[in-house]
Amino acid sequence: MTSEMPPFAGAADADLEGALEWFLGFLSVDDWKARVAAVEENVERGLSSVASSFGAEGGDSVYTGPDRIGWYLYLVDAVQHHPLRYEPIQGARIVPIFKRLGADLDLLRSIGGVEDRVGRLLDSGRGQPDGGLFEFLIALVWKRSGYATVEFIPETPHRKTPDFLARSGREEWFVECKRLQKRSEYSEREREKWLAMWSPFAQHLVRNGHSLLFDITFHVELATLADDYLMEHLAGKLHLLSLPCRIVSNDTWDVTAKPVDYVRARAHLQRYFVRFPSDQLRELVAGCRNPRRDFSFVAKGDLVRFGGASGNNRFLEDLSFAAGSFWSSDAPQAIRHKARDVRRQLVRAVEQFPSDARCAVHVGLETWDGPLVEEERLGRIVRSVLDFDALGKDLRWVYCHFFESYAPPDQTWVVDETVLRFGPELLGRDEPICFRAALLPETDTFSEGLHWRRAPP
Repeated sequence: MTSEMPPFAGAADADLEGALEWFLGFLSVDDWKARVAAVEENVERGLSSVASSFGAEGGDSVYTGPDRIGWYLYLVDAVQHHPLRYEPIQGARIVPIFKRLGADLDLLRSIGGVEDRVGRLLDSGRGQPDGGLFEFLIALVWKRSGYATVEFIPETPHRKTPDFLARSGREEWFVECKRLQKRSEYSEREREKWLAMWSPFAQHLVRNGHSLLFDITFHVELATLADDYLMEHLAGKLHLLSLPCRIVSNDTWDVTAKPVDYVRARAHLQRYFVRFPSDQLRELVAGCRNPRRDFSFVAKGDLVRFGGASGNNRFLEDLSFAAGSFWSSDAPQAIRHKARDVRRQLVRAVEQFPSDARCAVHVGLETWDGPLVEEERLGRIVRSVLDFDALGKDLRWVYCHFFESYAPPDQTWVVDETVLRFGPELLGRDEPICFRAALLPETDTFSEGLHWRRAPP
């Protein structure tokens, strides 16, 4: 699904506006103003050191504060009304969720207990809103599928309960939703290790004027390498290179290098300003887009602001130096560690179900780690679900929702969703829902297969 708005145009979208107004209706005007101010203060603080020299990591958010739901609402408000403040990379993850909620706002409002859930999301759940938003999306799936009654089950401190009940006539289902965090703990540790290796190397590139673009594929786990590995094995070779070239190829890693294309980058900057951060900026430095691989870079140039707007309002107007690297690991151990299974989520879900009712589980996860990891994960999930012991509970259907978002330069956002369904106990019987996608509109189909097997936009 793609946005209908041109990038950063601020064109009003009725679905987004409806969802935004509904959520903000649970806050006082003063509370919302205070939360906006806190978000912008956090963004300003994080970017305050950005002047003539800056760097970026793929997928980073400019917001690092505790009010995640406030940040999400801020992004929706920005894309609607304050496009200079919008952050496209994170917005591509969040805005489609509110687009879906706004498109079915009347149905959402009719779900029992939803107002209490929104209130909790905006208060005690503000730091981890992804799970609550996923519950809203899945409750809408069941509501759109024709269930007259869909109601959230109040949580109690002494008894585990599923998320909601769906009832149509005599048919009744208990449904539990599990949302995995954005990336696995292993992926986060791997990224931290990469930054420990990259940071001194990037400083060396700047000091010595090595304006190079690297492509590095590790064949071992990064944790097995020293923090100075790039410095030790690459830095001394850089003045000898005849570009483009392959620097090294062995059992540990493959490394290629090429020069930064300043002619292309500066020609673009003569016509356009480029937002920092954005996929357009990555493409400007790297010369290409590959949203399924991590990209780190360091650069020098002038960043400007427009209209006195605060928050994420920084644009590159010229580029005097840049260097960067795509990086990944295809080590089998790394792939296995990053390919998180859903067995743990199924175990926790089963614990929350009653013993005498039909039950279904929806698991949501993002495909951030690339096709190799997703293929490994796919095999694990199929084996885990088909072999899963529900411990006497009547677990009949399991749905796995895989999401991936993109922020290409020519569109505000693009989102993919693949839904895998498992109903081994319902052979010859009807599936309980007729709509499966949580984000995609009903007009979209799944005929193109698993989205990570297609080229990204």
